[in-house]
Amino acid sequence: MARILLVAFCVYLVGKSISSFSPGSIFGILQDIGFLVLLVPTFYYVYRSLVWLKNRVLWKVRNRILISFTFVALFPLLVLGLIITLALLLTFRAMSGFYLEKELATIADDLEDSTQKILRGYYLNRGTSTSDPDLLSNSISTVLADPPSSLQTLTVGIYSEGRLKQGFSELEDEDEDVAALPETVPEWVEDGFVDLVDEESTVAFLSVFAAGDLVVVGRVPFDQRVVDYLKRRTAIEIQLARFTPGQPEFELESKSFRDTQEFFTITWFHFFTPTRWKTGESESKVIYLSVPLATLLQYFFQRFTDPGPLILLGLIAAVFVITILTCFIIGAALARSITRSIHNIYIGAKSIQKGDFEFRIPSGGKDQLDAMAHSFNRMSASIVDLMKEVSDKERLEKEIEIAREVQRQLFPQQLPPTRNLELAANCMPARQVSGDYYDFLPTGETDLDIVVGDISGKGISAALMMASIQASIRSKLRGPLQPEKQTQRMLETIAEVNRQIYHRSSPEIYSTLVISHFNSESRRLAYCNAGHHPPLVFSSDDVQGLTIGGTVVGLFENWDYEGDEVELLPGDLVVYFTDGVVEAENDKGEQFGTERLIDLIRPNTFLTAHDIQSLVLEQVFDWAGAQEQADDITVVCSKVLA
Repeated sequence: MARILLVAFCVYLVGKSISSFSPGSIFGILQDIGFLVLLVPTFYYVYRSLVWLKNRVLWKVRNRILISFTFVALFPLLVLGLIITLALLLTFRAMSGFYLEKELATIADDLEDSTQKILRGYYLNRGTSTSDPDLLSNSISTVLADPPSSLQTLTVGIYSEGRLKQGFSELEDEDEDVAALPETVPEWVEDGFVDLVDEESTVAFLSVFAAGDLVVVGRVPFDQRVVDYLKRRTAIEIQLARFTPGQPEFELESKSFRDTQEFFTITWFHFFTPTRWKTGESESKVIYLSVPLATLLQYFFQRFTDPGPLILLGLIAAVFVITILTCFIIGAALARSITRSIHNIYIGAKSIQKGDFEFRIPSGGKDQLDAMAHSFNRMSASIVDLMKEVSDKERLEKEIEIAREVQRQLFPQQLPPTRNLELAANCMPARQVSGDYYDFLPTGETDLDIVVGDISGKGISAALMMASIQASIRSKLRGPLQPEKQTQRMLETIAEVNRQIYHRSSPEIYSTLVISHFNSESRRLAYCNAGHHPPLVFSSDDVQGLTIGGTVVGLFENWDYEGDEVELLPGDLVVYFTDGVVEAENDKGEQFGTERLIDLIRPNTFLTAHDIQSLVLEQVFDWAGAQEQADDITVVCSKVLA
């Protein structure tokens, strides 16, 4: 669009230049073409400017409310004010015409009084020997010697048999004024006629009265002298009509009132109906007049002796103005309160966007916007609390991750090499850390202690208790090995762990525990089961559980635990597991169970210990499906080799 504007402007300049240097050239049409093309980008940019201005102005809610308030409240007031102004203007203009009519009627009344004064003087002196024309002349001279102020241009004529006999005037241009008297009195004129008369070339005030056989006609021309008199007396200014002989219509002068107008001045066309002197017909004429408003008010309201109506009118106007101002102030205050609240909310949102979550919106009202501000402040506080919780959670997760790593280091990192025995073990925590425990403690090349435990509960507390139990067991089982006292050593270890848990933990903390010792030369497995799920021994033709031992450790201070031994054959399999295996539930709430575990392992005893352990974990997780893991799962497999 900018290119179109530039090209059109260049075409316009070229056409303008050609038209200037070579008028009439056909190439001058380029100026018109360029101008027409310029209209397109001009309208486009004007439209864009209006859109930009609208978006700029209406972006703020305050401006929208003020504009809405303007359309809803101010415009009706403006329309009402315009209607009132128009009504007052029409009223004052009608009053100005009425005022002018009254002043013109006053001049006509003065003319009538002067003419009647002439007649009165004539009839008072009629008894003398002087002839009638002489008596009229003397009476006319007496009146013209001291005429009223409105009749300074008065001329009087004496008519006999309808024709002018003699004219009288006291003016400097007497001959001209006397010559302006009508030559005849038309038949339609009656005795006592007083009115404005259209004499074709001029308009004048005429009065006609009979004095016996004679007729007296008084004439005051409606010329600039009367206009000046009206202006001096009433401040009315009039534009006289210019009459053209032979034309009944007239044209108004182009004179302007602006040089002499007051600030409040009524200008208007006033129609009046002078009578045609020759025909007696009436025809409307127009006068352009200017009257100061103060003059009108003074003329019309000075007649009221009681000021009550004016005072009442003033009070009504004052109440109206005060009401409008009060409504405007209240509307502006409400708009300001709304926009201030919205502005504060906007500042708060910008602060949140910048990361200043400590910002609070000031509020002190009890409206909906203030409730929104309170909600915003609560939201900001909740965000701060949430961020703090997230930070604490991240820190806790980091600490738990460290604890998990530490716990992972507590589990055997490598399976110990034991002759004639294949091992496999795995622990799957339900949470970040586990309360299950397994350990391998080799003693020489032929002896191995296998420990599996399950701490009550889950999470950090169970993991800490597991670490404590592991430390106690390792410290006890690391001592010198005496083959004849292997079972006694296990029982003493379990009894010591039982006392430590009882004295160093809360009453609800306990643990199940299995400690077993395997000798690869004799293939004998000594064990003690302290309340744990019995490990399963799979032989070629039987499955038995290792159940001998006692209750869980940690509930009773002293408990006599028992031990037992089983002899294993090549190919026999011992499976240790925690309750997370057999108590795993599917979506129907059914547990995996010990029987299902036996049915799973029995046909697969030919597999390696690692494959069996992996098979058990896989089937348990398939059984649980999408169900959340409820407990730690630990599986330890040991298989006797040939």
